[in-house]
Amino acid sequence: MKNSLSLLFSLLFVSGCTMTIIEEPVTEEMLVQGANLSRAPIPKEKSLIEFTTNVSIPVALAELQDNTECSSVKSKPIGVATKAFDPGMPEDNKNLNGNVRYLKGVGNMKFSARPISPERVYFHADAGKVVTFSALAQMGSSNGYYSHSRSCGPVMVRFSPREGRKYRLEFIGQANSCTIQLQEINKIEITDLEQKYTVWSCKNGSDNLRPITKSLRTSSQ
Repeated sequence: MKNSLSLLFSLLFVSGCTMTIIEEPVTEEMLVQGANLSRAPIPKEKSLIEFTTNVSIPVALAELQDNTECSSVKSKPIGVATKAFDPGMPEDNKNLNGNVRYLKGVGNMKFSARPISPERVYFHADAGKVVTFSALAQMGSSNGYYSHSRSCGPVMVRFSPREGRKYRLEFIGQANSCTIQLQEINKIEITDLEQKYTVWSCKNGSDNLRPITKSLRTSSQ
């Protein structure tokens, strides 16, 4: 990835109904949290996890510190990821995976700025131990007259990462539902035993989807 990318700022002038697009530079650090971890060797007894999402509202990831299926009382925040607005696609604010432009401002001038949060979050996890992560998509908005909030989750995932391995943890939204997909990413072919991971969702502290165990796929990218 280049050290700097481009962020589109939209200035909407209500009087005259014209829109001017101004392009400004955005550093990699604004779009990727923990980018240095993705380039450095993975420490001993650790694994590297890349957290991303196709959802256009912020998704908060945390590691649970207890074995309760749907408890977030003891949790360690990790980071927040959001899919970036794509100016080449039509806007869609009805679906979690829609292309949403959030307007801000006062009076006749409004603007939308990206990113709300990074597109990707890198972090280390303990290898050889069972770890549980919780992901929640949530955001409130207001136009000055009424407020609106959108959320999905939390969705939980549990697995045992292996030392020196890299994983991609993706929060996937489709319409108004969400889940988590986990992949192992390797540049070389690995023929050891198949890994499993378990996914379930929770709502208001109770089980919303019973745990489902899946095979952990391996990707070369």
